[in-house]
Amino acid sequence: FHTRPSMNINYLPYRQGYLDCLCGIYSMVNATAVVRGSLDIDSAKYAYLAALRKLMKSVSLVYVMDNGLTPKYFAPIFDAVFIPRFNLVREEPFINNPQIGIDEYWAELERFLGEGGGRAVAVHFHNPIWEHWTVIGKASHKTLWLSDSARRLYLRRAFCTTDKCDSKRSTLLLPEYTYFIREGPPRKKKPP
Repeated sequence: FHTRPSMNINYLPYRQGYLDCLCGIYSMVNATAVVRGSLDIDSAKYAYLAALRKLMKSVSLVYVMDNGLTPKYFAPIFDAVFIPRFNLVREEPFINNPQIGIDEYWAELERFLGEGGGRAVAVHFHNPIWEHWTVIGKASHKTLWLSDSARRLYLRRAFCTTDKCDSKRSTLLLPEYTYFIREGPPRKKKPP
């Protein structure tokens, strides 16, 4: 029986994400896990490291760890690493309609996620404190349920907007950086 030594600590320990900004890479892994129903640690680690290697060909890893994964890198990395390895499809439903209102945006999230099969939505959002990538696995009329590297469990519709943040709606969801992710069609087997 071991006891923890007494420590004179006047702060909470730092969690993953406090000192790095790799939520974009984590959201790719988490979206894949949501779509597939699970993802074993070896596959997750392989994909995570492959995404970092791909990213490092375009930008300094130190820069990304300090500033985060900008939206311009998300799609190329996801398409190069995750789509072929895990047979996924990524769609950009709002790319031509970034000014979509929260009601229509939310309804599309509900519709897509409610169609069944393996589905997830990766989204980039801002609030007054931070920018963040997260994964939506389920949507109801009032709540988005998350698979999130920062351990957020949900986003409430009452606090979200696609327009401008204000004192009531402090979370700005970015439609142009919202990706619908689903399983791809069955792959054809190669002849022997």
